[in-house]
Amino acid sequence: MSVKINLKMHRSVWAMATCAIALGSAQGYAQSPYVDTTKMKSHVHMGPPPIITAPDHIMGRAEHQFKQGTVENTPGAADKVATAKKTAKISLGYDGGIKTGAAQAAQRGGSGFVMGSLRRDDAGNYEDRNGNDLHFGYERTLGQVVLGLTPNATTELKFIGVMDHIDDDKQPHHAMDPHKTERHIGKAFLTFKDVGGFEELQTYFSAIDVMRRADNYTVRDATGARLRVETDRRMYEGGASGRFETNGFTNAVGFSLKKDDHEATRYNVTLGDVINSYRFPDVEQTVASLWGDSETNLGDTTRAKFGLRYDYRNAEATKADITPTGNPAPFNISAMSLYRMYYGATDAKVTDHNISAKMKLEQDIDLSNGMLFGEVGRMVRSPDNKERWHALSGPSANRWIGNPDLNPEKHHKAEIGVEFKGDGYKDYQRSTGQGNAWKTSFSTYYDKVSDFITYDKARGQSGVLLADNATISRNVDATLIGAKAEVQWNVNTNLATRLVATYTYGDNDSDNRPLYQVRPFETYWLVDYTDDLDVIGTWNVGSKLRFSGRQSRLDDDATNGLGMDTDGTSGAFATLDLYGGVQLYNQVGLSLGVDNVFDKEYNEHITGEHIANTARAAVDAPGRTFYVRAVANF
Repeated sequence: MSVKINLKMHRSVWAMATCAIALGSAQGYAQSPYVDTTKMKSHVHMGPPPIITAPDHIMGRAEHQFKQGTVENTPGAADKVATAKKTAKISLGYDGGIKTGAAQAAQRGGSGFVMGSLRRDDAGNYEDRNGNDLHFGYERTLGQVVLGLTPNATTELKFIGVMDHIDDDKQPHHAMDPHKTERHIGKAFLTFKDVGGFEELQTYFSAIDVMRRADNYTVRDATGARLRVETDRRMYEGGASGRFETNGFTNAVGFSLKKDDHEATRYNVTLGDVINSYRFPDVEQTVASLWGDSETNLGDTTRAKFGLRYDYRNAEATKADITPTGNPAPFNISAMSLYRMYYGATDAKVTDHNISAKMKLEQDIDLSNGMLFGEVGRMVRSPDNKERWHALSGPSANRWIGNPDLNPEKHHKAEIGVEFKGDGYKDYQRSTGQGNAWKTSFSTYYDKVSDFITYDKARGQSGVLLADNATISRNVDATLIGAKAEVQWNVNTNLATRLVATYTYGDNDSDNRPLYQVRPFETYWLVDYTDDLDVIGTWNVGSKLRFSGRQSRLDDDATNGLGMDTDGTSGAFATLDLYGGVQLYNQVGLSLGVDNVFDKEYNEHITGEHIANTARAAVDAPGRTFYVRAVANF
């Protein structure tokens, strides 16, 4: 009897911890907003890699910015050990030169639970196609703690703490390395059930602290002047949301208030460690949001969802008027002077009022358990700090000047899709046994963007006063198109296969040229086999064939575009990965595999995202890579 009770406790604590982690990775509402502009990002990512949350600490592959497929290998037998609801788990692995180790523990008692997780990755360099060691590697430590209290049946309190430290993150494609990145996140949630007319009411508060230090001499030999950059950002946010029912409609409303302080300063160490640029001149922002969603059934086979959101953003670069001293020209210039020179800007304070809305309809189809959906929306994104406030001085060709006069980016997007599945399909590798177990889906979208925010080179375009080849930001009209098709087939209880194809297209309509860093056509074909080891465990083997097409639509010429696709097309390539694993008694497991079995020489088209840089030089992906990981629970 006691064994059953303990097992139930362990399952409960891991379920609650996983739920809390998912909430911590989102904005923090009881119900995530249907219209969520916080997920809208700049066209290209420039910054630290995504945080690895606790569910992926034990078995998640190490991050690699020069190997970026979009479809992961299928979880195998050893993953069952990692996801088992046990008190403690540990794993050790080696992933093509990256050593990993992780441990987790969870416990529930009385009206509360606690979960802690720690992971360490240590990445070394690897060879390019010519046998040369690349300037690559990092050391990363991640930690997460979740504490939950349930004083009664209608009240729950959660605390989440996250730590992510990355040291010596070497950048083979850039002149500087972020040798220290520290991110600390704290979130608290208080949830009430059945209170004040709400089925669920939740309040939350979060604090995020980010510190980055980059230079050109700590993890490499300096050439020329020794430079360093200090970046600090602190964000505090609070809000509330609630869900309630009215006349057949499920509704949710919420609000949030956020304070954001972002500062980055570049120093010339050679000249005595003097400030030579206020890269982000202490940008202080206040963001307030209101949103509401509603969904309902329009009959037995039709569903509808609606959402509306208002975002208020007030931002000011409080150090824009400060001129760095102790520097020769052209470094002795303030951020405000740069904004004025390039755009005629007269104010370092900006206010945006953004209204976004979406609507979605779903219709069941009699044919093969089908479902058809259509969605239309207008989503508005304010410029981020790099686009609006960046102020890097120097010779004109090396300058990078944000634009305070940018308009928010407005996406007018329509998407349609269809899905069919056999009676026996439950999930990939899972069947009901009541018929054919297959699923096929297709979706496509068309996104017409007004005031798309693009990086460019200063050539005297509309709204740009200089033509000196500095990196700038400007608004243009753009078109984004995408499509995804997928087929899954559970051939029998052991064998399953999956085929995925994706296509994306991006065009700068105003300048009649392709958008930079648009992913090429890609396909993935996975084949997976699983079976039992009598009564003592399970095992699996699988393969993944990836084909990436040649991206011929490039922005690779800085004389008439940005030139971010600096090294031209990556060319088409195909890679084969093999993987497998085994677990015994759901307590110990081993996974292993080989990536790029035929040692294909290639480089990704979307690459090098860890540092702000508008010239993406091609860096070879790793060749044939072996990995192995052992996992156990207690």
